[in-house]
Amino acid sequence: RFDSFLKQFEQSVFGKKKFFQYLSDYDYLYQKNKVSLTKREQEVLFYYLRGYSAKEIAREVDVSHRTVESYISKIYEKTRCNAKAELRMRLFPKTR
Repeated sequence: RFDSFLKQFEQSVFGKKKFFQYLSDYDYLYQKNKVSLTKREQEVLFYYLRGYSAKEIAREVDVSHRTVESYISKIYEKTRCNAKAELRMRLFPKTR
């Protein structure tokens, strides 16, 4: 289940670092389906998948909520996903 998988990132002091490492490993392991996210997109994705709103994410990463919405839109476009659940399955296929 994805929620328990994501908790491993939440429970660690290095949660974000582990999350970014996972995405880096994902790029390496799934080359044919490679999704190349910028560091800022990865950071927004980290909070987005933890259930933060655009305004909450904006406060965390020090940008406007409209900018966060733009990042989220780009993430969906790059991953060719239409919903958060689909995004989770695409990026974290072993956690279904």
